[in-house]
Amino acid sequence: MPGLPVDLFRQYFGVETRHYVIEPQTGERRHVVGKDGALVPLTTTEMGAQAALAAIKRAGVAVRDIDAIITNSTTPDSSLPPFALLLQRRLDIGDAQLLDLRGGCSASIQALNVATMLVESGRARSVLIVSSECTSQYYLKALLNQASPHYSDVVNGLLFADGASAVMVESEECCRARGRGGLTISYTATKSCFAGERAGFALYNRDGGGIDTRHDHRAIRKTLPQVVGRAYEDLFNGTGQGPKSFDVTIIPQVNQSMIDLVTDNGSGLPKEVFCYYGNETGNIPAAAMFMALDIAQERGRIKPGHSIGVLSVETTSWNYAVAALKADENWSVAA
Repeated sequence: MPGLPVDLFRQYFGVETRHYVIEPQTGERRHVVGKDGALVPLTTTEMGAQAALAAIKRAGVAVRDIDAIITNSTTPDSSLPPFALLLQRRLDIGDAQLLDLRGGCSASIQALNVATMLVESGRARSVLIVSSECTSQYYLKALLNQASPHYSDVVNGLLFADGASAVMVESEECCRARGRGGLTISYTATKSCFAGERAGFALYNRDGGGIDTRHDHRAIRKTLPQVVGRAYEDLFNGTGQGPKSFDVTIIPQVNQSMIDLVTDNGSGLPKEVFCYYGNETGNIPAAAMFMALDIAQERGRIKPGHSIGVLSVETTSWNYAVAALKADENWSVAA
């Protein structure tokens, strides 16, 4: 993309690479082999389906056993039918409880909170959570179509990216019956606080189609550290573990300038304990947290017996969602 201040952008936001479903050279949508071997366009639903199939295979779950689907995205393929129903159709899942949880950076951990309650209450046995984002159809296309793009179009076009992630949530009994190790969920919580403060990020429908995005960096710098502090406090009250007690902490996957605000709240913790991969993936709002967890697993950052803290924050609502996980002693990436 000649003419764009890519180097300056990279230095400030820390984003080195990202994935797009839109091909920058042509502006066309990429395709992938879908079910029945046919080429299909990469959409929010199709990316979510690909992630779901990988999660289902890794967990050793039969599709027929999935009885609840929770989806989240800020860029669904349609308002109605909901993402959860489109995914149910795509994966040929039978009768299932559906919940389409609209949200961004903290939505996947909110979904984990709901899935945990469904399993613990006996209302569901196997819950599939799928988070997927297709942002380039809005941001990258807007950037490519302008000879002299506005600063905000450059930020949105280069900061946001596309991707999907998925997890299976089941009871320990189900996992043991299949001989699978996993990550035990010991605590989850979510709360919106500082609701009276200005939102740091907002999306609006644009007349004639598309979306408008608004960033308020002053609001973020003022309120984000306070929300992070509340989230750490919640984790400690719920688990007895402070920031230094976790072997690994998955933090918001937004951009480096915001991450500095988050990690500084960890009271002098070394950067090595934090798992942040947004420099490689870009900002993929709803899918980012599970994506980071998956990358951390594949790269050996998480070992058997490790305790994992998860802290996500959404600047649109000043909502935080936290979780405490523990890797089983017989856990491995292959499982």
